[in-house]
Amino acid sequence: MSSSFADVVPSDHVWFAPVRSLLHTTLLSSWLQHRPPAAVVCLQASTTAGQALRSFARTGISSCPVFDGKAYQGFVDCFDILRALLCLVDIRSLTEENKEYKLRAAGPLA
Repeated sequence: MSSSFADVVPSDHVWFAPVRSLLHTTLLSSWLQHRPPAAVVCLQASTTAGQALRSFARTGISSCPVFDGKAYQGFVDCFDILRALLCLVDIRSLTEENKEYKLRAAGPLA
């Protein structure tokens, strides 16, 4: 059974009423008339993490589909990339000098 945010927002919180109303009544077609997407972006599997982040920043998006040639591979978003980057370093155990070295040694994102 799937649920939406609108289904799990507590009904006893008065200040959630406008949010619930918005989620239940706003159609995407209406929302898109006021805020059309900036671009439709697809990345290739050979794209680097740095290139993907620059593409996200340039086009104002946070995720996009990834293809290997014409074969769909999945979606990537900026949080996937950030999570992977943060897993490279145990920040709590590093001195400031070691943090800078570790990030430089990991190489450029591009």
